Amino acid sequence: MIAGAEGRQASQTGGTTVNFGTPVELHLVVEGEQAGGLPVYCTGAARLRIAGRAVPKRMVLSPEAAGLQGAEVHWQALNPTKDGRHWTQRRVDAWDHHWSASILDFPGGDDSSADKRLGSMRFAVAIEITGSDGARRLVESDGWRIPSTPTHPESAPGFRLTRHGGQSLAGRALGFSRLPVVPGLPVSYARAKVALAPIDVVLAAYEDMAEVSLEGPRDAPLGGAEWSWLFETVARGLMRRSLPNAPLVTPQSGALAYGVDGVLKGDVLVVGEHYAILQGDNVDGWLSEDDRVLHATSGTIRSGTLSDVSGSLNVLRPRNFQPWRRRLAQAGYGELGLVAFYTANLAQACREFQRDHGMEVTGLPDDATSQALDDVLAAMDAVDDDTAATQSTAPPGGR
Repeated sequence: MIAGAEGRQASQTGGTTVNFGTPVELHLVVEGEQAGGLPVYCTGAARLRIAGRAVPKRMVLSPEAAGLQGAEVHWQALNPTKDGRHWTQRRVDAWDHHWSASILDFPGGDDSSADKRLGSMRFAVAIEITGSDGARRLVESDGWRIPSTPTHPESAPGFRLTRHGGQSLAGRALGFSRLPVVPGLPVSYARAKVALAPIDVVLAAYEDMAEVSLEGPRDAPLGGAEWSWLFETVARGLMRRSLPNAPLVTPQSGALAYGVDGVLKGDVLVVGEHYAILQGDNVDGWLSEDDRVLHATSGTIRSGTLSDVSGSLNVLRPRNFQPWRRRLAQAGYGELGLVAFYTANLAQACREFQRDHGMEVTGLPDDATSQALDDVLAAMDAVDDDTAATQSTAPPGGR
């Protein structure tokens, strides 16, 4: 099976946009078998998406490492007609034998007035590979042979390159739409078979957004102490109501409105052993049954509504690490910017601070590290106050 990406302009479905002026690399990925029957994902990129799903770089092999450096790769552009009833194909000869290509080299659509939901910049790929029997065969991607009948945008041929606007778990998790989710999945199996455990619906999206590896325990719930440094609890014990589309309520504060004091896009909904990521409001302004969420109750991650996830639930939110960055910078550990999420440079600054102060070196901004950082900053402030007091009482001319 071959998987790739689909570029689109000005989506009319609230999706994301890829601009012609934005250099984006498109990468071909082949799923085959090596000794032992494990999947093989081949790409020259460190990070990529497969048919809308994300693949962590730890699961990726280069074409050379997989023995496919000599494979013949062929690309095709797919464009819908204005009425969307047919698709036209065009060979992209400049990309032949290339595992990756820039979207800037991609030919534009023939008709700019075509329905953009159908995908004005889709493409398909085929590759000749050698099978286990030694015979060469052509493996074709979806869309290589296109139908001539009307196609709904959601089932149209071709592949998708998704550029998510903003920094949100809701946007990132969309990339996992076809990755299998298996309850109780061991990490070793997940890495070997390229599948996610339910918790990775959230954690893999965070890793993709922040470009960082999270080394915490995958078998511990996100709402527990093990992940409290990364997530804060917004609400507990939300209850369903029998009224159609009525807002969910908490025993403490009633319904939750959208906003910093309620719920936000990208919040994590914990329902038993399942997780969902809040995509957005249904325009009533409250967390309700028909609000859009990403969930994996069916075994693969998909977009649906809150009503798809049954049972009472808790709401978590990724912590804002901007205060951490400011405090570490004040303590002399570099200019870390104003990014709100946990990233590699913040982890490195935490490790350096912990090492300098005789603490266990984890790179995690946990409670113990926070208290030690507070003590250091308080001592620095005391020295500054003493210096200022001494200077103010010194006689003129230093006598």
